[in-house]
Amino acid sequence: MRARSILAVMTATALFTGCAHTKAERDAGAGRTEKQAPAFRASDLDALVGPVWRGSLEYMDYTTGKPTTIRSTLRVTRLPADAETAPAWSMAIGYDDEPHADGASTLRLLKDGTAIRNDDTVERVIGRLMDKGVIEVTTEHRGADNDRPATIRREYRFMGSGFAIKKLVKYEDAADFFQRHEYQWKRDESSPALPTPRSTR
Repeated sequence: MRARSILAVMTATALFTGCAHTKAERDAGAGRTEKQAPAFRASDLDALVGPVWRGSLEYMDYTTGKPTTIRSTLRVTRLPADAETAPAWSMAIGYDDEPHADGASTLRLLKDGTAIRNDDTVERVIGRLMDKGVIEVTTEHRGADNDRPATIRREYRFMGSGFAIKKLVKYEDAADFFQRHEYQWKRDESSPALPTPRSTR
């Protein structure tokens, strides 16, 4: 059952469409963002390229509903670009104790960074916050969680030697978001480069 939970963390983001926001959500986001349209920047993701990152994944188990923590790694590689394609990066996530769940995805900037394509999922950037050297970029998209239609929100936090991704979920019949999982990594400067991954999606 645990294997299903890990794989669900990796894959429960299908059925995306455009996402509308309530006035309250827009007003809440307005106080946290820059004046220009919030966006991912290539420099944000380029800062992740290099040695492997090591840390953990804490997730709410789909079967038991209890929090579970496992070790995790991340390796980011910028992919070759040309005039026909938007900038893209390979994001390879590994699980030390459950390597069967290892996977890689391609993240690509769209519309000057105001949206990203994460493999087949398009995430719209709704917020960008910069504070004391920490950059937080928030995205949303329509998808599914635990086979239920939901709004998926992700918070990407760039902290110099640290990087984190938090997934928040709000079901269609719910009023609030809850945290499904959070990755937290720190760069391991002593680690050699890992082999270039192939996408598993």
